[in-house]
Amino acid sequence: MPFPRDDGKLSVYDGDQINAADSYAHYTEILQNLSAGVWAVTKAEADAEGVMGAPDPLPDFAAHAKIDFGDRNEKACRKIAKRLKAMAIARGCQFIPG
Repeated sequence: MPFPRDDGKLSVYDGDQINAADSYAHYTEILQNLSAGVWAVTKAEADAEGVMGAPDPLPDFAAHAKIDFGDRNEKACRKIAKRLKAMAIARGCQFIPG
């Protein structure tokens, strides 16, 4: 689910541009965030939930993408995020460090 500062757009990695291990490395080593592993949803799954996924390359990171939750309220975003999370869990972890 996007943070309030994200203007309704959840930053994600484009799986056509980067694999799970490299996305983990970028997120933890370059961006200095903590992560237990990598889970995934497809663009089709996000689109089916009405939150469109799309490439959103950055000048310094071509594999950046977004899932656009639009101007939905927090309750609606949480419901959609919960369904996407269930899909990712059903798919299984794509990368676990170590």
